[in-house]
Amino acid sequence: MLHAAEYFVLALLALRAFRTFRHPFLYAILFAAMFGVLDEFHQLLVPDRTFSFLDMLADLIGSCVVLAFRHKKMHSLLGLD
Repeated sequence: MLHAAEYFVLALLALRAFRTFRHPFLYAILFAAMFGVLDEFHQLLVPDRTFSFLDMLADLIGSCVVLAFRHKKMHSLLGLD
């Protein structure tokens, strides 16, 4: 669950960064999910760390939760107006 929460926050921050793009939600999810994939793969090179597909799945789920903020009322909260 911690992975999902972390990548939700990362996707939320990425959404603010990509707010001027044509499809900011798509870019935010892709950015956060790809960061999660790269993070898991780099763990193969770090002693005492393990690679996990389940962690990647949790990262993707957390990244996709940002879609809950697509509602117009949430845009002002995020500064996406």
